[in-house]
Amino acid sequence: MFQDRWTWERDVHEEWTDQLRDDYPNLLEVIESARNTHSEARAAYLCFMAVWLIEMRRVLKPTGSIYLHCDPTANHYSKAALDAIIGWKDFRNEVIWHYTGPKSPKVRQFNRTNDTIYRYCKGNEWVFDADAACINHHGKSQANFKEWLRCRVDSAVTKTHVHWPTDVSLLRDAGGCLLRETARLCRSHGIPGWRKEADWAAWLCKLFQGVRRWRG
Repeated sequence: MFQDRWTWERDVHEEWTDQLRDDYPNLLEVIESARNTHSEARAAYLCFMAVWLIEMRRVLKPTGSIYLHCDPTANHYSKAALDAIIGWKDFRNEVIWHYTGPKSPKVRQFNRTNDTIYRYCKGNEWVFDADAACINHHGKSQANFKEWLRCRVDSAVTKTHVHWPTDVSLLRDAGGCLLRETARLCRSHGIPGWRKEADWAAWLCKLFQGVRRWRG
């Protein structure tokens, strides 16, 4: 059963720490860091979550994803724990969940009106349905797309001074976003002729993998 209050002596089992010490020494360092910088309660919480996350990673399919929803009180500690369990290279997204709430007229800080959702995968075979994750345009906005906006692009070229590796990553993300958005718009508006989305995406990924290895 999940709870909101944790203590090291009462809630942390010795076999948990033994397992972490043997199999996840870096994770144990993250937990000890939370214990030293925050409190034993925070370390106990992380230890409890770590046991669940280790098992989730074990049963996760290569095509699956793990989503961890955190509030602002522990999200940075949770991110470090996820990096130690799953691996920082398998971090995919940080989603900011913003919500509204009552405002105090005498508030002395920004309102805490957001949570964080971390998404991790296992390997490079994950599946992500961009269309299902996106919110469709309002009907009025969809009506603003005119028939004469239909077009076909066989190639596109951009000229820029690229700073490696930051700008390369930005160009890769922008190119992938452009491909996905173009395909989504074509499907939603019944525009034929966009048949090579997967081929272009694979080509783009291969291209930027080569670019990132090149430093000349």
